Amino acid sequence: MNNNFDVWTKHSSVGRRLQQISENIAGHKIPNPGIGSFFYCGTKHMIRALTEGLRRELKATNSHIRVGSICPGIVETEFFVNYSSKISAAEASAYFKSFDPLRPKDIADSVLYILSAPPHVEVHDILIQPIENSI
Repeated sequence: MNNNFDVWTKHSSVGRRLQQISENIAGHKIPNPGIGSFFYCGTKHMIRALTEGLRRELKATNSHIRVGSICPGIVETEFFVNYSSKISAAEASAYFKSFDPLRPKDIADSVLYILSAPPHVEVHDILIQPIENSI
């Protein structure tokens, strides 16, 4: 492994775990309609591949660092307004009122689940979606 990776690992591991949440459900499937979102989904697929590559590199060195990934569906955040200039804050608010979306606490609970896993357990991926509006 290169030196940059070694430094990142030493500073990012907590109790021999690495956690990344930047992926989302778009790394597992392309939503319909997907027009305009293919590039975004492609970047999420790449993050998933890099995460798996990291997991395999760590295993090859007999490391006990566990790598976990959380892939959330629609979370009630400012993402939609920040991601698209075509969606206003009022439209995003109305959209979130039309169903029961995930909340940041749901994602935090997933992080706690991964971090609390016994030392012999590695949680690879958690895919979490709202029941009423899955991608």
